[in-house]
Order: sequence, then C-alpha cells, then structure tokens
Amino acid sequence: MENSMKKIYYGWYIVLICMVNNTFGIGIIPVMGLFTAPLMSRFGYSASSIGLTLSMLSVGMFCGYFFFGRILTKENNKLVLILCCGLQATSFLLMGITELKVIMLAYPLCFVIGFCAACTAISSPSIVNNWFISSNGLAMGIVGAGTGLSAFVLAPICSWLIYSSFGIRGGYFALAAGGLVSATLFYFFLYIEPSMKGLKPLGVKKETVETHASYTYDEVKGTGSFKRLVAARIMLSLIYTLCFVQVATHIINVGYSPSFSALIVSLYGASLIIGKVFIGILCDKIKLSTINLICYASLAVCALSAIFIEYNMALGYIYALCAGLSIPLQTVVYPIMIKDLYGTKDFPKLYAVNIQIAPLALAGGSYIAGLVYDVSNSYVPAFWLSLATVILAYSFVKQAYASHKKASLLPSPN
Repeated sequence: MENSMKKIYYGWYIVLICMVNNTFGIGIIPVMGLFTAPLMSRFGYSASSIGLTLSMLSVGMFCGYFFFGRILTKENNKLVLILCCGLQATSFLLMGITELKVIMLAYPLCFVIGFCAACTAISSPSIVNNWFISSNGLAMGIVGAGTGLSAFVLAPICSWLIYSSFGIRGGYFALAAGGLVSATLFYFFLYIEPSMKGLKPLGVKKETVETHASYTYDEVKGTGSFKRLVAARIMLSLIYTLCFVQVATHIINVGYSPSFSALIVSLYGASLIIGKVFIGILCDKIKLSTINLICYASLAVCALSAIFIEYNMALGYIYALCAGLSIPLQTVVYPIMIKDLYGTKDFPKLYAVNIQIAPLALAGGSYIAGLVYDVSNSYVPAFWLSLATVILAYSFVKQAYASHKKASLLPSPN
C-alpha cells in the first residue's frame, strides 16, 4: 500500500489543488447570483442596483485578465495566488459582516472579487501545462471540472445557509472560508513547476529532447492565426450568454414547469463536470481538430435543441448532454490549443489575451438576448443567432490552424 502511494505522481495533487482553486475562485462567480433575491427582499434594493454588483464582477475580471496576464511568472505565481485568495476571502468577510446594508460597499468589493478570480482562471491551466506533457488533457479536464463543482456543491451549501437562520451573512462567510482553504493549500502544497520539487513533467524522460517550438506574445500577437483564435474565443462567450444563460427562463416561457427547468439546469451542471473530464481524456487520445469538431457540433445541437424544445421535452435532455460536450471548449480545449500552437514560454499572457474580452462579450450577449426578447417576446431568435455564431467561430478556429501552418511559425499542429 505504501509503495503504491509513492508511485502517485505529485502533479496529480497539483491538479486537485487547482481544481479546488477553480471551485472557490472563478467558480464562485455564478454563485453570486444566489444573493440577489434575498438582498432585494430584505433591503428593498432594485434589480438594477444588484445587477450592477454582478457587472462589477465582470469589470473586475476584465481588468484582472489584463493585469495578471502580464505580471504572472513562474517565480511570483504562488505568492500572487495566495494574495488573491486572501483578498477574495477578505472581501467576502466584509460583505458578511456588513450584510451589504449599504449597497455602495458591494461595488468595490465585487470588483476585487472578480479581479482576483481572473488570477485563478489564468494560473490553473498554466500550472497544469508546466506539470504535464502526457495526460495533459485529462489533467486540464479535472481542473476545469472545479467550476462545475461550484454549481453542484458550493451553490446548494450557500443557498441553504442564506435561507437558514445563518442568513446572507452565512452565505458570504462560506465563500470567505473557501478562499482561505485555497490559500492554505497553495502555501503548503503548491509548486508552480515540477523542477521546484526535483521532478520532471509527466511524460518527459531524462533523455527526452524538446522539439516543440515555444514563442512569446510579441512573436505571435500580429499573426493571423492568433487574431482568429482570439475572435473565436470572444464568439464563444457570446454563444454562452445567448444559448445557455437564457435557457432556464425559455423552458418556462414555452410552457414547461419550473421544476422541469430546474431539472435540466441540474443535469446541465452534472453533464458539465463529466464532460470536462471526458473531453480532457479525448484531448490525450485524438487530434485537436477532431475535438473541435465534436465540441462545436455539440454547441450547434444545443442551439437547435433550445429552438425546438417547445415541441418535444426530450430535447431538454439532449440539450443538457450536449452542453457537457461543448462548454469544455472554453476551459479545457482552448488552453491546450494555445499550448499546441505557441508552446508554454509566454502561456499566461497568450491565454489571458484570449479570455480577457470574455467578460465584456458575456455582458454584451446578455444585453442582446434581452433586446431580442423585448422585440420578439421570445428567446428563439437569440438561439438562431447563437447557431450562426457557432458556425462562424468554428470556421475561425479552422482558419487559425490553417494560417498558422501556412506561416510555418511552428511545426505542424496536432
């Protein structure tokens, strides 16, 4: 037993730490919506004032992606992560102590929370890439599943606390505790790269010679492949708000019960956890071009299922299943694509640039979906728009690989 335990590669403990980091870091963003109704009913805040707090989360993330993508290095990553977890925990602690009786206090605190969450979103895939050559996809999938765990585990806990005798304060304290857990794990167990623990990346032997080129941000920022990859990532965020955020309301609008809508959302959460691990495993087994085809085809099926769900409720289950195969594009496939195309030399900055516009695209997608509903009294046109965007985004990814290969910037892509 003892010998078998010694054979476990330390990188897998790093994966678990990064998964917890995602759960209590970037994964807490959707959980923040649980506080909306209690704050409105208790203090009489308007929906717009609460909505502004959520907007500040997105603004903080946008600024965080820009900032951390440029300052994170292997030398300072651990310290920065610990500081961000501490700042996030402190912000939630202050929200719990004050119970946000003064709504103006929420705006700077939510900005800080979003700002720090961006650090976790950039750091986790970067750290995993340092530790894994082989099984990189599986590791990335497990880490990505942390965001699904926040919806599946953390959200019910916070909801129970909010509506129990602990109230709003209890919910915020639970989120603060999560930040402290992450900071503790980082302090005692996190190593940014295997050499810091006297190890090599999994899949690299002593005689291995590195043949995959690695490039800096300055070397690739002006290339057609990188610009198309960034554009496709922005479109993915737009698709997310058009096709996923509105679907729970749409299901009720077309005549199904709130309980059925909640069931589909729950299945979607479970599918997301399994799907990220499954897609991660596939990334280790088959070409990334095939992975992209599977994920984008699943996105198209999600849009079509949402469009026609009013005619057959079984499409709700298909929607939930395909969601688990498509959302991993953002958190599992994209980091692996960036590593595959450009290497790891400047990965944090390259990845940050790819995702830093995402919060603004999310906000824009929500506005477009709302505008479409106001005009047509239905979300169906928004789902058609998301389907068209899926096709366009997939074509951009294909062109990114084609132009990259044509320019001979790196060896042939996977």
